[in-house]
Amino acid sequence: MEEMRIVIIVLGSTKFRKEIVDWAWQMTKEHYLVLFAPFAKEEITDVEQYREELEIQHFQKIRMADIVWVFNKNGYIGNSTKREIEYAKNHYKLIKYLEPIQ
Repeated sequence: MEEMRIVIIVLGSTKFRKEIVDWAWQMTKEHYLVLFAPFAKEEITDVEQYREELEIQHFQKIRMADIVWVFNKNGYIGNSTKREIEYAKNHYKLIKYLEPIQ
């Protein structure tokens, strides 16, 4: 029988894109099922056309996750990430931070 994996979602700023992807890969190798938002701003030119759909999907991923990991490198948490953290709190999600919060 297949073993169930713990589902985590990674929240964080697109300015840490590469580091988040690297960190997500490490978590995948540790047998977590990792979800995160696509970094569409840099890769897709028509992102604005799909912004609402991307947001709907991202919040659904938060609801699906067992753990919400906040990639707060150097203590940085942007406004979008703050809004996502509040959403996760409102849905009683376990929230962990890469670095201690002040």
